[in-house]
Amino acid sequence: MSLKILVYLIISTHLITLLGYDFVDSTLIKYEFIQEPIQEDIPFEYILPIEGKKGIVELELLAYYDITAQVKSIHDYSDDFTSQISPRDFALAWGDVNMPSIDNHVKYRQNERWYYFTVNSKASVNAEYVDYYTANTHIIPANETILSIVKSVNKNDRISMQGYLVNAYFSNGYWESSLTRSDTGDGSCEIMYVTNIQIHSD
Repeated sequence: MSLKILVYLIISTHLITLLGYDFVDSTLIKYEFIQEPIQEDIPFEYILPIEGKKGIVELELLAYYDITAQVKSIHDYSDDFTSQISPRDFALAWGDVNMPSIDNHVKYRQNERWYYFTVNSKASVNAEYVDYYTANTHIIPANETILSIVKSVNKNDRISMQGYLVNAYFSNGYWESSLTRSDTGDGSCEIMYVTNIQIHSD
């Protein structure tokens, strides 16, 4: 084998290796595994009064909540009584359900403060799995700056939010947050008072 051919093979091998690493890295960045939300119970009763569109609403802070997730669906609300403090809901997904092998086979939608998803037969997981790693989250912005960022979030954005899971007491009703990721049906959504939010650029 000539020296010229040997050098060509070495360069080609290194080029293939480098291209291989680049491909793996970009896939991991785009579809990285997202850790489950951090939730820490508040060991004492704390009521926070906030100004809603129709007067004071009392928030009972239940747990500190820190979540990073991909936004699978967005729905705005303006007509129900809860919209006086919560104008937008996010359907959020974490874990590995954003991987193409799962995400390509799941469809999400929202309506009337509920979220729904369907999992087709080609998915590598079942509906119970998707349910555990997704959540419909009612967003209560802590201030106008937070509200502005919440309104700028788009479907498929990856976001991080910090704040509190809360129960809300209105003059004409009561709104109760879920405190577990494994429940389903009425009352299984998270109500989050958001004190910080970040939209990730990658």
